[in-house]
Amino acid sequence: MSAHWTLPGSLLLGCALSLACQAGPQPAALPTASVDEDSNTLTVTLPGGAGSATSASHSLGAQVLDGSCVGRVEGQDYVFVFADGGYLAQWRIDPADASVSLVRDLPGTLEVEACVVSGHSLYLLSEDSGLWRHGAHPESDPQRQLVEPLQPHGRIPPGTEDLALVDGVLVAGQVRVQLQAEPPSATRVLPLVAPSGETEPVRHRGDAADDAAIWRNARDPARSLILAADKRFGLRVYDLSGSEVDNLPVGRLNNVDLRELQGHDRLAAIAAGSNRTHRSISLFAIGHDGSLRHLAQDEIATGLDDPYGLCMYRDARGLFVFVNDKDGRFQQWRLALAGESVDARLVREFSSGDQPEGCAGDDHHGRLFFGVEDHGLKALQADTDGEPEISMLAAADERTLYADVEGMDLYRAGDGGYLVVSSQGDNSYAVFERLPPHRYRGSFRIGANAALGIDGASETDGLSVHAGHFGDAYPAGILVVQDGHNVAPPEPQNFKLVDWRDVARALGL
Repeated sequence: MSAHWTLPGSLLLGCALSLACQAGPQPAALPTASVDEDSNTLTVTLPGGAGSATSASHSLGAQVLDGSCVGRVEGQDYVFVFADGGYLAQWRIDPADASVSLVRDLPGTLEVEACVVSGHSLYLLSEDSGLWRHGAHPESDPQRQLVEPLQPHGRIPPGTEDLALVDGVLVAGQVRVQLQAEPPSATRVLPLVAPSGETEPVRHRGDAADDAAIWRNARDPARSLILAADKRFGLRVYDLSGSEVDNLPVGRLNNVDLRELQGHDRLAAIAAGSNRTHRSISLFAIGHDGSLRHLAQDEIATGLDDPYGLCMYRDARGLFVFVNDKDGRFQQWRLALAGESVDARLVREFSSGDQPEGCAGDDHHGRLFFGVEDHGLKALQADTDGEPEISMLAAADERTLYADVEGMDLYRAGDGGYLVVSSQGDNSYAVFERLPPHRYRGSFRIGANAALGIDGASETDGLSVHAGHFGDAYPAGILVVQDGHNVAPPEPQNFKLVDWRDVARALGL
């Protein structure tokens, strides 16, 4: 009987050869994993106290397994398994019973001989090309990079089968290779918040899902709705369980927002979306019962080349929609409701100078917040008088925000609350105080909820947050974020739902 044993990630041979491993408090020991080629099974062993251990063996399907390696990423243990024909997959290890669940299949046709995990990196030794690097984080980009080719183009001899990590250096056979420097975004340690729900995936693969807006059903908060922009289709509507309950094929919507109406006998809210198909603003009427209708006759022709970001705003003068273009142009439209129709008038235009996208209007304080993708978070007065004076609130300087700066929304708690911003470059969400000077309160990431079988969120475009009571599941509000990599199971993009209480606990709000 033959078996391929895997030592735990960054401990591969390093602690056996280094006295440094004996100093200071030690992290919890990692599991080990082995592939038995005769039975074609993967065995995972959890270390236990007093020499005890828990093991479980797994058959992973029809693949002819060749080997595995184990690593810990942001506190979660994973085993990477490779097989004949280029199969490579990442499996989550359950710390309770050593069971495994598929996180994602990694694309490619490499014939892998060995692998090692270090930090957020997975290194693969291929018999026909050399040493490669993948992102080890389950939400990372699945593309790989060549680190060291085989001879004669590189230093690794053909036929090399062994790969180890020794004192922070990769050793492929007899060749020592320095670890690749990881970007600051990969090494930034942030609190993790688990999603409590997710929507059904959109119907198209690739870049499809984008922004969201939350409509709170005042008559029955548990029957509230999530309006979601689908750039390949139009508007999709989900309930709080994540089920799709309606859809409107109106064109390539990019961003969506809404405002509730007070005192209207038939309508509860008006929603707006930036429509890239028709270069317009699409308007939607929401009934008190949650019914949704596209106001096709009231489509607003913007004249913009590519309507992109959008948000709504209301003050004593009326209801407004802000829409922007990739070239930096902003338009501000005043909406006037006449029965169940809407008249629109352009009242202001200005430029941010660079490519903007997400924005959020603060109705109570007369402010418009918006992101310039590679610059940061900016703000200006939302009223229509005079030239806008744009101020920078937080730069995309890889301290609080990592480009691209994408979706944002306000958690409106009375006159106070918070501004939540998608920091796409490091898969995090930054929280600022709503009131000047808009103090930064911290950032968090959305990790997997293993108990519910929900993966985390990454590369988020749009988001929405609401401070209202939504029933027992979300008594203090809800955060909805687009998930750019819906990896477990691998499906088209969707939206993750987060209990605001978990965000508040994570950041001490």
